[in-house]
Amino acid sequence: MSESGGEFSPSSKRPPFSTTVSILAVSHSIAFLTTFLRLWQRSRTRKLWWDDFWAFVALLSDMFVWILYVVIPIQDLLSKPLGIQIFWKFGTILVYTLGLWSARVSIAVTIVRLINESLFRTIAKAVVVLFVVFWLTLSIQKIFICGTRWHEVPDCRLPRVTAYIELATDAIGDMWLLCSPVILLWKMKLSRRHRRLLIAIFSCSIFITFASIAHAYFIVVRIPPWVGITAHIQLGVAVTVCNLLVLITRIYSVFYDTTSQTRTETTESNPSRPSHDPNNPSNPPPTFESRRSIVTLTDLGSNFGNTQRTAPSRRLYSTFSYPTSDLLSADLDHVTQTASRTSSASTKERPVDSEKSSSTLS
Repeated sequence: MSESGGEFSPSSKRPPFSTTVSILAVSHSIAFLTTFLRLWQRSRTRKLWWDDFWAFVALLSDMFVWILYVVIPIQDLLSKPLGIQIFWKFGTILVYTLGLWSARVSIAVTIVRLINESLFRTIAKAVVVLFVVFWLTLSIQKIFICGTRWHEVPDCRLPRVTAYIELATDAIGDMWLLCSPVILLWKMKLSRRHRRLLIAIFSCSIFITFASIAHAYFIVVRIPPWVGITAHIQLGVAVTVCNLLVLITRIYSVFYDTTSQTRTETTESNPSRPSHDPNNPSNPPPTFESRRSIVTLTDLGSNFGNTQRTAPSRRLYSTFSYPTSDLLSADLDHVTQTASRTSSASTKERPVDSEKSSSTLS
């Protein structure tokens, strides 16, 4: 990253500092807000886990880079003491890389939580390790490029090969973040609406790719001011995207609960609604698939490896794990019991034939 992607030349076409701060403030503010809301939601529901840890690391990195950029403007850097210049350049470059890949690791860990014990899950875990390797490789490379002579200001003109390496690792990482959820969710027992919702959320990773391409382009054409600006935007976008799954599913669940409550009140206020008649094809029995899928969609659990099949009453399941038969049976039993109680209450207000009532409850 950083403005240190080239020499600080007076002839560089640098936008006014106030304009740059205004643009970057939007990107970083959205990243801060979404991460705070995500961590608050997970903490409130006691579901903090490793994907939240990596999101928190990404947040700290984003805050560090942004505060450093505002407190020590790039145009005033050369007038600062040697120690501050070294801290600014190395800190910005290395923490930027840490934040970017922490956001990707957070998304990758969330994908692992979606997968039941299988070869695919093992591969997903290996990809998480690969992301960490990418981060270490890029960080070490930048340290050697900037030099290790600490008695003088480091010269961090990133060569074109760095842009190519960054673009290659970004492409590999974003390709996994885009393709693996699509393949996985397409096989999950979710309604089409919920499946499309989750695929759309994960597809937002493509915005990280666009920001990565822009950042690599300005490194190749050697326009240092825009190398730094696009790096800030890239980091803000990555942090925001890693929080979307938690926030959007939460908003969706609140909207769904409100809609469901309204429908329930409408149903209770209309007791004359006929119960299911097996002899009437125009009045089909209620289905519970949407109820089962919304439970799996919105109840974001915190147990990373809870995918073994055990008694549902004794084990907490990762709600993003593939629904097992035991968990599915428990959901259906709960919904069936609720439907039975509702049907029994209806028979008290509206007498029906005993034979018809028994067939309805069965």
